[in-house]
Amino acid sequence: MLRAEHRDLSNLDVCVVMTDFCESNIGTWHSDPSLAPHFTSGLLDVGLLDCDAPSISLTVRTRGVTIDASSPTTNPILALANYVFDSIKMDAFRVNGDVLQEARVSTYVMARNSVDTNEGVDPSIPGTIQHEWSYHPISDPVAYYPGEERLGLILEWYRQHLPEKSTFTFPVSGLRLIHRLESWTSSGSVALLIADKAHTRVRQLASRRGSPIVSLHGSLSMLVNLDAVGRYCAGQSVSSYVTLYTPHQNASIDVCFLHLGVPSVPRAVQIFLDQVALFSPYDVFTIRDHAEDVAASNGGATINLVLTILRLARWDPDVLSQFADTVQGATASAAIWDVPTKRAAAALLDTIPILKHSPRFDRDNQLRDKCNELQASLGDALAS
Repeated sequence: MLRAEHRDLSNLDVCVVMTDFCESNIGTWHSDPSLAPHFTSGLLDVGLLDCDAPSISLTVRTRGVTIDASSPTTNPILALANYVFDSIKMDAFRVNGDVLQEARVSTYVMARNSVDTNEGVDPSIPGTIQHEWSYHPISDPVAYYPGEERLGLILEWYRQHLPEKSTFTFPVSGLRLIHRLESWTSSGSVALLIADKAHTRVRQLASRRGSPIVSLHGSLSMLVNLDAVGRYCAGQSVSSYVTLYTPHQNASIDVCFLHLGVPSVPRAVQIFLDQVALFSPYDVFTIRDHAEDVAASNGGATINLVLTILRLARWDPDVLSQFADTVQGATASAAIWDVPTKRAAAALLDTIPILKHSPRFDRDNQLRDKCNELQASLGDALAS
């Protein structure tokens, strides 16, 4: 698609490399029949990557190419980090007067009731893992990470500017990953799109009191401090950088786009603003939920309303599936549809075959069956 839309990129050799630190996941991807054509074409490859390792490199399996600081690629790097930063090492700190304190956590398991004993408790069961925090003064935040003064300077800035008793996380492995990505390319151009549950602004860090929040959901995760990402990039010795965040806060996800090494990336910035920041999937969900409430009080959603929400959702097949029953119910009154409703139904009917080209239809039988039923129902209603 990229090559077809832009003739000047027709000779560009694009390779998407999926990475994981678990060898079994790499093997599963490589043996997945639905991915086989992309591996064969060279568009897709896999590699083992442990972001927490002291020294890391990336070996692209099928191509047999290893990328690291000693053998960098000449091409720019675009990295997509979807729920990665909260899965790798981060530290936590607290401001206590004019002193920065290191936050340390101890975890243990506890029986869920008075009958059970702690011995033999399964820590994978939600509610059995407990944790306690303690705080220890740091004499010199700048020197906290030996040989990594840029990290320490960010800690010192927080010590000076955050209010008393503020607690915050610090994505140390994520920041090191950014530095490593820079060393992996001689082009001087690195772009990174980060998606995580996060704090993106100082005011959020300043309002946080008490011990850091640990979410237990089959594993452990914490809110990512993406403000530190922006400060780290600002302190890098690069010609220029861009750091953008989603402007709205929600319980689902925050997104950060950063670009290092190129004076201007107006096209990438505009796409981020249009597709993520100014109107995002979260906004679609807000409109959808409100529309469902209004529709419930008025006997159901109209086909025009469903069509509008689908357009706002950029024709997401999942959204169509969510409203399929509503639209099918409306086909019972097709005989009294007005002209705008008939046009909306016809547009929806013509769109379903296009949506079937989505990879989701190949993997989700329930979605495919639901949309097939909707297509048949709309076709019968418009033909009657």
